[in-house]
Amino acid sequence: GAQVILVEKNDFLGGSLIVAGGGFAVANGSKHMASVGLDDSLETAMNFVRTVNANALHQPDYDFIEYVLSETGKTDDYMVYDLGLTVEELPASGDHAVQRSAFAGFPTFGAGMVKEVEPLIAQKNITVLLSTSAESVIMDGDRAVGLTVKNRSGEYTIKADQIILATGGAPYDMERLIAANPSLALMSIDQQASVGDTGDGFRMLEEIGVQMGEGPFVKTSSYPSFASQFAYYWLNNPTPFSQMMFDASGLRFANEAVGADMGMSTQLNVDIIRHGSEAAYLLYDAHNIPEDLKALFEQYAPEGNKAIVVKGSNIEEIAEKLGISARVLRATYDRYQTECANGLDVDQGKPSEYLVAY
Repeated sequence: GAQVILVEKNDFLGGSLIVAGGGFAVANGSKHMASVGLDDSLETAMNFVRTVNANALHQPDYDFIEYVLSETGKTDDYMVYDLGLTVEELPASGDHAVQRSAFAGFPTFGAGMVKEVEPLIAQKNITVLLSTSAESVIMDGDRAVGLTVKNRSGEYTIKADQIILATGGAPYDMERLIAANPSLALMSIDQQASVGDTGDGFRMLEEIGVQMGEGPFVKTSSYPSFASQFAYYWLNNPTPFSQMMFDASGLRFANEAVGADMGMSTQLNVDIIRHGSEAAYLLYDAHNIPEDLKALFEQYAPEGNKAIVVKGSNIEEIAEKLGISARVLRATYDRYQTECANGLDVDQGKPSEYLVAY
């Protein structure tokens, strides 16, 4: 029954949801999940959250996460039974299957959800202002009473009884990101969020004195760049799980298989960013590599551009082409080979099933 105005900075609806997986956890009393026999208990979900964050430097607010998750069951049912959206159950997979609760999503990912929601917006007579940026929140004492917005018609004011700020993150606000995590200044990032995510919400909240979360910390919605030519992104990435990763000095610094059932996992991204080297290289074996990826490597290898890919018949040749000490990289490689042979990663704790010798 509310009169709703949606202010959208982009010239299309959906923002980063258009390029996202669109999946979400479901915990706590979903009739939909019960109907398909999936475990959606809050306890299972929280066990998963606590497990994957056990070694995080910045510990989450578990009480807040538990509150958010407690709302997901009714949200899932609302989307399925009230809005009639096509929500499918997604079974958990891999190492986290025993820890993670029910998961749901849309047949054609986030873009599919946007496609289904757009006609509902029209049906409910919601006013949508595309290509319109929110500039500031208007305050009356301690109450938010409107927005200043701007588009090609100029700048004007929208008065409102309630404001919901859903402006996304700040992956394109590099000044903010580097201030939170200085190591980002050393590396290239493949951004995977909407170009509209420039930290506008953070700025507007700071301007009106809203209490911000403790930091500094950063959760990127992107990958450290493994050469954009290879199209590393959440749905199509060469898996690093069984490879050896090393930095610009030739040293191995991370468990390449952490969260191995989650694609190019968030934790590995965080480890790379936290390490802060100007490069992170993956070593592939020509005798054990997906054919499509090998073809891509062969396409770029003749150039010998170390920002993309180099090819060598031995470790010393690889080191020379990367400008790394051959002695250091050889020692790193030999130790990794030994750990693979022993089935025990003493240095980084990679599970034995991913210790595949070159």
